[in-house]
Amino acid sequence: MEECKTKMNKLHIHKYHRFLDEAGDTTFYGKGKIPIIGMKGVSAYFLLGILVLNEPVDDVRKKIIDLQTQIVNDPYFEPIPSIQKKKNKAGYFLHAKDDVPEVRKMVFELINTIDCQFEAVVGKKDYRILLRKSIMANQSEFLCDLLFSFTKLNN
Repeated sequence: MEECKTKMNKLHIHKYHRFLDEAGDTTFYGKGKIPIIGMKGVSAYFLLGILVLNEPVDDVRKKIIDLQTQIVNDPYFEPIPSIQKKKNKAGYFLHAKDDVPEVRKMVFELINTIDCQFEAVVGKKDYRILLRKSIMANQSEFLCDLLFSFTKLNN
């Protein structure tokens, strides 16, 4: 019996899902190679993050859909234009930059019920730092450097 348990433990496969997302942009230059970091619409930082779910993705999806439904049907949120606009256009979905603080709080409370972890790397788009690293302020090399840093986090 003990040998059977050992074999079963070796066969156990942990199922999980990973979601990668970014914030900011990797733009360094405008037309004519003019530096534009920090100008309107161009971020000074770029972030890569990964969310790892340690529970079935369908269960997490159901929790999120239930929360979205709760928000759409809550009379408190009826007069909020951003919620109504999304609801009327393509169906309501959560997005931190568009949602009111009350909704963000509800999402934060939901996240606390999910077995998950989040890791991120943040890259500062500073020409001097990039030149010292021999990246030569190249957008694709900057992204590659960040991805390399990110893989070091996950080893």
